[in-house]
Amino acid sequence: MGVGYDSADLTIEREFVVPAAGGAATTAYGKFRSFNNVKLLAVKAVVAVAGTAAGHGFDIYSGTTSIGTIALGTAAADSVVTTTVNVDVTAPGLISVKSLADTVGKADIVYQYRRT
Repeated sequence: MGVGYDSADLTIEREFVVPAAGGAATTAYGKFRSFNNVKLLAVKAVVAVAGTAAGHGFDIYSGTTSIGTIALGTAAADSVVTTTVNVDVTAPGLISVKSLADTVGKADIVYQYRRT
C-alpha cells in the first residue's frame, strides 16, 4: 500500500543496515524485505574485514535479478563503497547481496531507500 503523492513520507530517505555480510562465494547475505513498495536508491558497503582477493565484493539482487555490483577488492577496514541503483521494489520483494570471489572479507551493508 503506497502513500499519497502529497505525503512528506515519500521524501524521507531511510537506511537499513546488515552487519558483517560475507563469506562463502555466491551465497546470499544481508537480506532485506519491506512491507511497503520502495525505491532502492543505493547500496553501501562499509568494509569490516578486508578481503584478500582482488575479486572481493558483492552482487546486489532484487529477488533473483542482479541490479548492481559493489567492488571492494582488498580495501581496508572502514572503507566505504556506494553503488547507486534507483530500482523500484514491490512489497514484499527481497533485496540481498551475494559474495563474489573472496570468502574472508566482510562488510556492513547499508540499503538506502524511500517508500513509494
